[in-house]
Amino acid sequence: MKKLFNILGINFLLVLSIITAIYLKNNNNTSIILKNESTNETDKKRLEELEKELLETKDLLDKEYTFSNKLLEENKKLQGILKDYLKIKAELEEFKELLNNEYTSKKWIIKI
Repeated sequence: MKKLFNILGINFLLVLSIITAIYLKNNNNTSIILKNESTNETDKKRLEELEKELLETKDLLDKEYTFSNKLLEENKKLQGILKDYLKIKAELEEFKELLNNEYTSKKWIIKI
């Protein structure tokens, strides 16, 4: 009888160990799956944040590019105006010299 209880006790412990091992294994797998799902959700949220950030950066760069293009066009117009101004200024300088020469020559003529 004593041997029977010992065998039953050992069998009970063995069955209990097997059941506990199976439970822990399944629990760990479930835990791993839950961790993976949690990681996936976190990654999805991070990806959405990065997409929003990317769109904001793209909008800012588009605005900056548009502003730079307008500034370049304005600079080209101003450069053309400056060239015209310098041309007119050079012509006026020539005309001034011509008038000064005529005035000086008339002065000499009057003095003579």
